[in-house]
Amino acid sequence: LTGLPPDPDTLAAFERDPSEAHYRRLVESMLASQAFGETWGRHWLDLARYAESTGGGRSSVLANAWRYRNYVIGAFNDDMPYGQFITEQIAGDLLPHTSAAARERQLVATAFLALGPKNLDLQDKELLRMNTVDEQIETIGRSMLGMTISCARCHAHKFDPIPMEDYYAMAGILRSTRTLVLGNVSSLVEQELPVAKERKKAYQAHVAASKQLEAAIKKAKARKEPSPEEKQELADLQTELKALKEAAPEPLPKAISVHDETQAEDYALCIRGNVHQLGEPVPRGFLQVTLPKGHQPPSIAQGQSGRLELARWLADPSQPLVARVYVNRLWHHLFGRGLVRTVDNFGTTGEPPSHPALLDYLAHRFLKQGGSTKQLIRTLVLSRTYRLSTDDQPGGLKEDPENVLLWRRDRRSLNAEAMRDAILQISGNLERGRHESMLPGAASSDSALNNAKLDYPAIVAPRARSVYIPIFREEGRNPLLDAFDFANPSFTVGRRIPGVRPTQSLYLMNNQWIMEQASLAADHLLAHPWTDPAEAVAHAYRLTLARPPSPAELAAYQEYLALPENQQHPQEAWAGIYHALFSCVDFRYL
Repeated sequence: LTGLPPDPDTLAAFERDPSEAHYRRLVESMLASQAFGETWGRHWLDLARYAESTGGGRSSVLANAWRYRNYVIGAFNDDMPYGQFITEQIAGDLLPHTSAAARERQLVATAFLALGPKNLDLQDKELLRMNTVDEQIETIGRSMLGMTISCARCHAHKFDPIPMEDYYAMAGILRSTRTLVLGNVSSLVEQELPVAKERKKAYQAHVAASKQLEAAIKKAKARKEPSPEEKQELADLQTELKALKEAAPEPLPKAISVHDETQAEDYALCIRGNVHQLGEPVPRGFLQVTLPKGHQPPSIAQGQSGRLELARWLADPSQPLVARVYVNRLWHHLFGRGLVRTVDNFGTTGEPPSHPALLDYLAHRFLKQGGSTKQLIRTLVLSRTYRLSTDDQPGGLKEDPENVLLWRRDRRSLNAEAMRDAILQISGNLERGRHESMLPGAASSDSALNNAKLDYPAIVAPRARSVYIPIFREEGRNPLLDAFDFANPSFTVGRRIPGVRPTQSLYLMNNQWIMEQASLAADHLLAHPWTDPAEAVAHAYRLTLARPPSPAELAAYQEYLALPENQQHPQEAWAGIYHALFSCVDFRYL
């Protein structure tokens, strides 16, 4: 629920009182923690292909992407109803609002549509626009409907009943939405966030004064043979401009967002997907296959893009797919695999549900409870099935080797973020709290800065939780995240495929950062005046593996600590113990 290991005090309290009431109190405390949103928000960011660079030929930093990340974390912590959550992300800018805070939240949410990979220096602007729309359609389809749609850009879907006309009906909605500012090197639309009138007025006055001085300086420099008085005038103007810049107010905050085009219009069907070979226009609309039987598609108001209608269509409780897809995702993250294992594909090429009646029941319950994520997670983690052990049972492996019938818990590997955050917590080096941009100052103020100029080690050094680390689409991300199967931020990823590779063990054994954290953990342990080495070993085990050492493990470590060289250098000895624990299989698996 939190992506963090329990501390020894929590473990000890639960061992003293393993009652149902205490278990429920633990669940409630975790659901109410900031860590809950950080962990479950990261699952959604995998679907939203969140990154802080554009990718493509000239990969640019997205200086304001962090606002969307924090919006998602906040939405999970606030238990925002799922219908509202998806509506704000698709059409937040079109929703009514009652406060500046609500308006800011709604604008930031629409970055969902804009954050996908883009080649912003593509010179064929029609192709760039259509590639952006195609990526948006595929993201909405996979993340919310569990359907692959984009192949209908070029031909009728080969497996699911999605004709090209339905694809271009949705494309017309998103073509009527402004995502890009087109230019030689295009950029993403950004909108100013609400601020106090006084602040906005002061900033605008500063900008106007700066422009006036710059124009005067430009005029003074244009003089071919300036007199001494004119030279002094130029120097005075430059001094004044320098002082003005030094006293500059903070820029007005902006967010990556979208807005409707001035003129909404239907888009023509592209013959074989070619944007330069257009067929007949297709009225804007929705996927017919997803409409409940007997329901008519919502009508799109004259002059409107249709994006708000699209959002409300997806959020409608009668929509048969959206709730099932989301409930299946929650099940997947709690149990290790979904009731539908192909979590991003509910189509004919995906797998059928292992327990269809259970999926329908949970989806109905989810909608009845107002689309509450926390309510459904609470229900699942309080169930008997969730609390099963990973131990084998007589006949279990023979009758159901893949555990389809859920007769035990599957052993699961920690994801990359949980592993990094656990190591930081155990070493005493984890910095809790919510963070804004963690990009260097130059990058955070220049969204067109090329990624190659960034000093990546300086970015990943912070002690913050992994969800706050800047994620780029290029090579050079945090090596731990890449080694342990972090989601590719260029795609919608509902299910990370865990791999077991020699390079993972080699990373844990040899990486300098791992060794530094082991050394810090040793410092924390030795700050306590242990009188019995066995107690210290037991503490280290409970801190890292949430269990006591076995008699054989305890004996081995006591023998290790008794070696003369380890008696002389206890800090190095304990750093070695923590390094071994970080590298062991028990630490990497639940």
